[in-house]
Amino acid sequence: MASSNLPSNDWNKGLSVLVYVYFRPFNMSPFEAGDKASGQGRARISSLKQKKVETRPEKEYTLNMTKVCLKKFFSLAFVVLFPTNALSEEATEWQASDYVESRLIASHKAVPDAAEGPLYVGWHVRLAENWKTYWRTPGDAGLPPLIDWQGSVNVASAELLYPVPERFEIFDLFTYGYHDEVVYPIRITPAVEGAPVTLNAHIRFLVCDDLCIPEQATFSLTIPASEFGAPVSLNAGLIDKFLAQVPKQDASEAASLKIISVDALGASDKKNLVFRVSGEKLMTGANLIVEDTNGIQFGRPEKRILENPKEAEFIVPIFGSSQEQPMENMPVNVIVSDGWGAAQEFELNALGIED
Repeated sequence: MASSNLPSNDWNKGLSVLVYVYFRPFNMSPFEAGDKASGQGRARISSLKQKKVETRPEKEYTLNMTKVCLKKFFSLAFVVLFPTNALSEEATEWQASDYVESRLIASHKAVPDAAEGPLYVGWHVRLAENWKTYWRTPGDAGLPPLIDWQGSVNVASAELLYPVPERFEIFDLFTYGYHDEVVYPIRITPAVEGAPVTLNAHIRFLVCDDLCIPEQATFSLTIPASEFGAPVSLNAGLIDKFLAQVPKQDASEAASLKIISVDALGASDKKNLVFRVSGEKLMTGANLIVEDTNGIQFGRPEKRILENPKEAEFIVPIFGSSQEQPMENMPVNVIVSDGWGAAQEFELNALGIED
């Protein structure tokens, strides 16, 4: 709805419609608000037609015409300053069901060049109370999100990243995922640097409470080429917040979190892995996740703070170890978070443990 298409003698009604749409109740769509405001305008016009028209003095007529012209000016200014598609290059519209709503958001208003840093988009998910969605390895139940980028333009790769998940437990089942709100950061690499990027994403995912419901959403987001730099978008801070929760993959000596040792504990049918980890801060809020792999599952770790409070020990039960996959050759991913915002992912190619 653009005010420039309104009849010239209907500026007052147009302004009332615009104001009503932009300051509508949060649960009313722009279309419903426009219809309601237009209906109110028509009712006022009908009422005015029934009134007796009186001749007014020339001075009063001139004053009223000045007011009309001012209203026309401010109505046009309102449309210019607050266009309905002002965020079209930064975020899509929300897509909602009974239990979840989601959208795509961009880190920049234009495609940044190499010197300005990478381009990220975020899949922003908000869930109803008690509902959750899942990590890349969901555990005993659930499914990770699947994104089809078919039809996207100028996209060499789109890497879906995962913030550190929460651990949920119900009926002795362990799952990993997110509740309330999460942004999945997605690192976009353009095929041609500096050219516009169009993202077409079809996302299939699962949300669960006492029951699980498969969901899907389809988005299209265009990020234009940069002419005078690529300023960050209004949603950049939200993407950065969850990007900071993605575990780093830095096994160097400078890493803030380290795995000091890995040992085995217990009989062959009730074996546990014992991880000793260290950090730069107190480890009282630390957590450890061993990602399920090759049919082998790992239970909830038991944590013990060591004599040095910057070190902790995690005892992790193992389920499903097989003769075909000896433990000493078993590749696993281990995620350690210190509870202070730092998280580290370790890829252990061989545990060095005899089965």
